[in-house]
Amino acid sequence: MMLGTQKGQQPLKSAVLSKRLQLSDSYLKKTMHLLVSAGIVRSIASKDGGFQLNRAPEDITVLDIYQAVEGTEPLFRLTGVAERVFLNPTTIHRKENEIMGQLDEAQSLFFEQLAQYRLADILVNVDYPDGTIDWNEVVK
Repeated sequence: MMLGTQKGQQPLKSAVLSKRLQLSDSYLKKTMHLLVSAGIVRSIASKDGGFQLNRAPEDITVLDIYQAVEGTEPLFRLTGVAERVFLNPTTIHRKENEIMGQLDEAQSLFFEQLAQYRLADILVNVDYPDGTIDWNEVVK
């Protein structure tokens, strides 16, 4: 959000981001590295460098961001609890399949919703006169 509203799309240093978000700089850098690796953000190494969006906000979905940070592994995995509840291996297998089917469907719906929501949908210019703000001036 901060990168998308940064005036003139100027790069933001991690110190500015971490201070405003009240996160440790090391945690923020790890997260930003994930976003850079996914091609959502670019890192500019120079005196005036920092982080910038690598794509237009219209081209970035919340799913892109979620998967960059959280990964693409399934949200749900079998834990073996059914083996402690049911005695019959056939029942165990059937019940695990039933539950995983429901969880897989829930995950699909969750991802579909995230894919429909774009960063541009979140960026509203209500808080900022022209839709941008210079975070370097706000965070000192």
